[in-house]
Amino acid sequence: MVEKQSSYIRFAIKTWQLFLVASFPLQFISQRFYFYSLIAASAAFLLSKPWQFRPEKKQLNLILLFIGFVALHAVSLIWTQDFNRGLKELETYSALFTIPVLLLWQQDFHSTNYLKLVKIVIVSTVFIFCFLAHTQILVVIIQKDLAFSDLFFSTQFHYEKLADFVQLHPTYFGVLIITAIILLSYDLLKSSSVTFQYLLAFTGIIYLLIFLLLLLARGPILGLVGISLWILLLNFKKISFIKRTLVIFIILIVSSSIFIFEPLTKRFVDPVARMIREKSFRFDDDSFSYHIRSWICSLHSNQTVLEVLIGQGTGDELTALNNCYASKNYSAMINSNLNAHCEYLTQYVKLGLLGLSYFIFFLLFQFNYGNINSFSYLKLMVIFLSIIFLFESILNVSKGVFFISFLFPYFYLLDKENAKTSI
Repeated sequence: MVEKQSSYIRFAIKTWQLFLVASFPLQFISQRFYFYSLIAASAAFLLSKPWQFRPEKKQLNLILLFIGFVALHAVSLIWTQDFNRGLKELETYSALFTIPVLLLWQQDFHSTNYLKLVKIVIVSTVFIFCFLAHTQILVVIIQKDLAFSDLFFSTQFHYEKLADFVQLHPTYFGVLIITAIILLSYDLLKSSSVTFQYLLAFTGIIYLLIFLLLLLARGPILGLVGISLWILLLNFKKISFIKRTLVIFIILIVSSSIFIFEPLTKRFVDPVARMIREKSFRFDDDSFSYHIRSWICSLHSNQTVLEVLIGQGTGDELTALNNCYASKNYSAMINSNLNAHCEYLTQYVKLGLLGLSYFIFFLLFQFNYGNINSFSYLKLMVIFLSIIFLFESILNVSKGVFFISFLFPYFYLLDKENAKTSI
C-alpha cells in the first residue's frame, strides 16, 4: 500500500513538473491555456501531498517573501476606493505566490536534468519568437518588393511594429531576450576552449543582440549595459583576455548604437536633448515626455502624511494619476489611464513608503540569495529587472508578474546548482 501511494505521489510530481514547464511558453502564446496549466500544476501539487515534504529554510524564506508582497497588497484593499479594480490587480498578483511554491517546494524540481529542460524551453521559446517575427517581416518585404535593408532601417519594422508580429509588448519581448542572453552567457563564460557549444552560444547571443537593438526597447537595452558592466567589473581579472574583450565589445556596440543607429538615437537621445534644449516636457508627444509627466504625478499623488506612509491602496493608482494629469493640465494624458511607468513609483502610489520599502527589500533579499561566485544568474536578473523597473510598471500586467514569479525562483535554483562552479 505504501509503495502504491508512493507511485501516485511520484506521478503527481511528474505531472506537476510537466505543466509548470509548459506554463512558460503558454504565458506568451495563450493566456487561457497558461491559466489551465497553472491549475493543473496546482492540482498535481496538492495530489502529491506536499505536507509530507519540507522545503529548505532558504527556499521557504523565498516563498514567504513572495507571499508577503501579495499579502501587503491584499491588506491595502481596506483603504482603497476602487475595490473592484483592486481585486482585479490582486488576481494578477496571484502568480507571485503560486509559481514560487510550485517551483521551490519539491526537491525533484531541483535536479540538473529538470533545470536544463527548463533552460532549453526558455531559450527555445525566445528564439522561436525572434525567428517568427523576422520570418514574417521577410514575407512582407518580399510581398511589397522592399529593399532588404528595410529590415534594419525602416520604422515599420522597429519597436511595437516589430513586437506586434508575435503579439508582445517591446519591453516584455526585450526581457525575454535578455533572459536568454543571461542563460547563454554562462555557457560562453565557463568554456575553457572554443567548442561547438561555445560557438553556438556566441552566435545566438549576437543574433539576440541585433534583434534587441531593432526592438528599440529602452529598459532592456539599458539593462543589458548594466549587467554587462557588472560581469566585467566582477570578473575583470578572473576571465581570459578574449572573454573580457567580448564583454567590452558588447558594451561598446550597444552603447555606441544608441548614438549611431538612427532609430535608437531618435528614441534614446533626441527626446532628452529636446527637453534640455527647450527646458520643457509639457508639449512633447513622445513616450519619454509621457514618462516624465507620469513620474511627476506619481510623486505628487500621496498628499497627506498617512498617504505618504500607506499610499492610495491597491486599485487606486490610475485614479490618482488621472486626477493629477488633470490638475497639471497635461491635456494629452487626461483620462488616459497611463500608469506610473516606474515600478518603484507604482508601489509608492499604491502602498506609500511602506510598500516601496518592502519592494526594495524584496529585490535586495533576492540579490543577497544569489550565488556568491562571480557569475550569478539571480544577481544578474535582479540587476536587470531593477533597471527595467525604472521605466515600466511591469507588475501591473500578468506577463510582468510571471517574469518575477518564475525567473527569480528558477534562477535561484540555477545558482544553487552551480554553487560549486566559479567563472
